[in-house]
Amino acid sequence: MRRLLLGILTGAILLLLAPWSRGEAGPSTAPSGESGSGEMTFTASEDLPLPDETSCLHVGRYFWVDGTVTASRPLGAVAAQILDEQGETVLEASKTFDPAEDVRVCRLLDPTFSKDTDCISEGLRFQDLAVGSYTLRILGAEAGEEATLLAESSFRVNDDPYLQLQPNDMRGDYTSALAFFGAPERFLFRYTLREDSIRIDVDAQWLRKYRTKVTWLNGKKKYCHVDAAPYFKAARRYLEHTYIHLSGEGFDTGALRLSALQATLNGTMVCRFVSSGLFLSHHSFGTAIDINAFFDSHRNRLENREKIYTEVTQNLTYNGIVTVQGKPCYDFTYTGSAPREVKNVPEPLMNYFLYELAFYRAGFAWGFYYPHTCDAMHFTLTELSPSLFTDGPYAMRKVFTYVEDAAAQRAP
Repeated sequence: MRRLLLGILTGAILLLLAPWSRGEAGPSTAPSGESGSGEMTFTASEDLPLPDETSCLHVGRYFWVDGTVTASRPLGAVAAQILDEQGETVLEASKTFDPAEDVRVCRLLDPTFSKDTDCISEGLRFQDLAVGSYTLRILGAEAGEEATLLAESSFRVNDDPYLQLQPNDMRGDYTSALAFFGAPERFLFRYTLREDSIRIDVDAQWLRKYRTKVTWLNGKKKYCHVDAAPYFKAARRYLEHTYIHLSGEGFDTGALRLSALQATLNGTMVCRFVSSGLFLSHHSFGTAIDINAFFDSHRNRLENREKIYTEVTQNLTYNGIVTVQGKPCYDFTYTGSAPREVKNVPEPLMNYFLYELAFYRAGFAWGFYYPHTCDAMHFTLTELSPSLFTDGPYAMRKVFTYVEDAAAQRAP
């Protein structure tokens, strides 16, 4: 059905893009930054750029591109084409617009990475390309006007035994990862795929240089990236030295060490793609950790966002810092009815407490805030932004003064 719809769209846009569909010569433009006429431009994505001669595309692998076409008048159509060495169009995806809707901006990719049949990037099936050299073109047409070539780039698909990790393998997180690591070679490694598996084998030389071990709870040693080690150590200190006190109708946790809420540790540095096989998991870098994965609220499901958010914002009250059993505690009251799983703490609140009082303070972001899903088991350094916890549409931060701050204020 998807191929049929794409065929219908392509047929419609060919009337507008006829000269380019035949592979005839046209104006060449740069594959990155802004390009095009003064009335219509294409701005490439920094996270998912168009492939070029430096890209290492591997036969059979997915490759996602993004960018934005902007017009000064209503758009009629936008298309992306891939031409082979003979100039024949081998792949094409397009999107048409009703001029009455006055659409003037078109992104190539749905930002949630959903399976959208009307998404141009989805229709460019790079994984179907054979080994060889190709040209990618981005074209656009304002309503009632001829098509314009907005961007063009050349690239090659190879079948080398080793694959090179690309910015486009990272679900739009390349610039945030680059900001963390500082240099591409610290995280864009070479790897091989395991047959019939999402697991990968990373270049041994890269691992020797950038992988290390840190001590986690109960003295367990876990792998992580050398750049991530200080952040993991900070999170462990908060887990080991932070106490909460939670009470509600019929229960009282007493002074509860935060580390007690880690019921299961489900992975730190695991070199693999995500379950779909489309994008690299940031566990591969050693910058992420999964905790309490088997609890229903923390499973990778979009509906869990509202579930956790409701419990935190409607049923949980923060009362400040109190002393319980001789320990300074962050004091909370709970009025909801969710099952209390570990140490009398309601299941939807377990990882919230871990994030609020340990991982957020240590500089991690939370998979709860993924735009395409809710992955509350996942704490990460190279995706998203910790600011979403304070300023985003699902902001839930409650604690703004910490035990250390209060102690310092009391000191003479």
